[in-house]
Parts: sequence; structure tokens; C-alpha cells
Amino acid sequence: MSQAPLDDTTTPHVIVRDGRQSDIALLCSSFANIYSSKRSHYGYCVPPQILVNKLEILINSPRWKLLVAAPSTADDEVMGMLLYRPITRATPWQTVAWVTVKPLWQRKGIAKALFAVAKLIRGDVECAFLIEDDVMRWSEQHGYTLLFRPYLPEVEMWTALEREVQK
Repeated sequence: MSQAPLDDTTTPHVIVRDGRQSDIALLCSSFANIYSSKRSHYGYCVPPQILVNKLEILINSPRWKLLVAAPSTADDEVMGMLLYRPITRATPWQTVAWVTVKPLWQRKGIAKALFAVAKLIRGDVECAFLIEDDVMRWSEQHGYTLLFRPYLPEVEMWTALEREVQK
């Protein structure tokens, strides 16, 4: 568990912890609500269950990790979440599936704290899901270049199938 001060000095410290099984329903729900809305150029008009199924492929993969930001005083309260694939020798590029911060906590350094714990540095970041307007603006302001890679869930699904066949 990592602890970091937020940008806003009136807010408590935030801890970033590993995601728990109980966090997944909230992640999927917020993802479906946001990504299937008119705000998304890519998920609009796609049935939410199809989008959630694609996200769950990544959640269930051992290669992906969920981080949750919470107040240091109540680690079960979710402020924001980041689903990403840690950098390894086999996958040396930065990859994010989804990042979300509750409206109450936006613009207070939550996303920055999540990215810091995930060791995501400024530069190119591959993204499985993307909402252009909000995320692009934030990323540009913080030095990230988002590269939309909508095929990442299918690649992960194929990798999982190959692992099963090799057993």
C-alpha cells in the first residue's frame, strides 16, 4: 500500500491499494455507465454488457492489475481506480485499460497518485478504452500521449486460450 498527499491541501492523504474482489462491481458499473454513454465516441451504442465482458477479460487476466485510491482514514471508500498492465520484459510499454475517479475527487490528484503507484511515466500510454474529450485533455496536460488500442481485450483473451491449450 502506498500513501501520497493530494494536490488539494484541504483533502486527506490518499492510499493506493491493490484492488479487491469487492471493487470489481463498482469498476464495471462505472465503466459501463461512462463508456456506453454519448461521451464515448467508441463505446456509444454498444450494449453495456458487451463492454463489461471486454473489461472483465482484462480484470481476470493475471497480467493486469487493479489499483484503488482511497482516503487514508477509510481504505474501503473508493475515490478512483486504475486497471493497467505492469511493465515487464515481455511487455515493455505502458498500458492502461481504464482509469476512473469519482466526480467528488476529480482535479485533486487522484489519477496522478494512481499513475505514480503504477509507475506510469510521461510519454506514450497504450489504452484499451478511451474517452477522447476528458481523458485526452487530462493526459496532454500531464505529459501523456494516449494511443488507442481497442484490440487489447481480444489479445488478452487469445493469450489466455493459448495458455489453456498448452496445459
